[in-house]
Amino acid sequence: MSLVRTSGHQLAHGAYTEKQQATSNVLKHSNIDAVEIAPLMNDWLQHALAGAYGASARHRFMIGAMAGSRAAAFASGMAIVHARRGFLTDAYVCDEARAAVDAYERVLAVAPPLEALIVWSFADLPPALAARRTYFLSGLEWLARCGFALLNRLIRQRRLIMDRATFMRLIAFLNADICQSRRNIIPGWCPEDDTRVRLVVVSCVNVVDFARGHPKHQLELAPLLTACFVETSKKEMVSTASDRFYKYPIHQHFLYCLLTHIGCCVPDAELPQVRLQFGEACRSIRPMHHNWGFETAEAGGSAGSWYGIHSSVVAPPDDIARALRTHGPNHLLDLTDKATVKLVLAAHQRGTPCGATQIARLLRSRDDYETPAVPRV
Repeated sequence: MSLVRTSGHQLAHGAYTEKQQATSNVLKHSNIDAVEIAPLMNDWLQHALAGAYGASARHRFMIGAMAGSRAAAFASGMAIVHARRGFLTDAYVCDEARAAVDAYERVLAVAPPLEALIVWSFADLPPALAARRTYFLSGLEWLARCGFALLNRLIRQRRLIMDRATFMRLIAFLNADICQSRRNIIPGWCPEDDTRVRLVVVSCVNVVDFARGHPKHQLELAPLLTACFVETSKKEMVSTASDRFYKYPIHQHFLYCLLTHIGCCVPDAELPQVRLQFGEACRSIRPMHHNWGFETAEAGGSAGSWYGIHSSVVAPPDDIARALRTHGPNHLLDLTDKATVKLVLAAHQRGTPCGATQIARLLRSRDDYETPAVPRV
């Protein structure tokens, strides 16, 4: 992993130079006191990462900055810059945004925030501070399929520090596991533009705190999962038409995922108009045709996520497809219903899933995820 080394002011505000150093060198040369910075980091991350407003608003700021598949990223210079600018804008009308700005400024007064984040991630901390770090890192690892998210997971599980060559090999493996699996499998389901295929899609759209009373409450952040069951085709999946969110169920569901990702709630009566408006704003809504695997890696096909939303995709066997029941206008599956979850898991076991399949594996235990309420109609 590489980090640009500049002055504290430049690093805090996202300026870049050609000079780069490995994370291990940052740790070697940094003068930051990890124990001193940890409480400030905890306060900043609570507002900008774990809080109900901050987690969703930050995604909105990143999308506004055209972040594409990295809309959920947190641990990078530019992600920190985009978040700070967004919180500054919202601070005029929102107390939560003002608190996030104040927490950021307290970190900046002591050290460059990105450098502080790296030192805080690796340092030996007293048990209470280490436990709080585990809480935040548990959210970072689900929010972004970027290098730092992978690195955080390895830090937390194995206490590893990797050299750049090892890091790049792991990133290549990650891309092969998620992107190449879609290229290998999905074109076989619908080889022609008009071939119909039924899909179950399980997505991680955000992280939230586990509910009060849950054994992991305030100990880990929960991946927030949604799932859909739709019939679609290659033509619909790769469509970039302005009315795609209005016409095609697969795009309707992913629009629901995006709205949940940025913390929006749209009444059903207003949904058709919102779908049309988002389609007309196609320049700011990243097309999904790169995500399905119909294009080769050389042609730039496939991305690890869509606006930071990671999905496991499977074509269920006919008997499972007949048993699945969706709810509401977004074709949702109720992940609080044991029978539905059992069917989704069976589809993954008997079918050939692809993409971020570890998302679907979370369904094995209801204690490992949270999910939005599904309208039962």
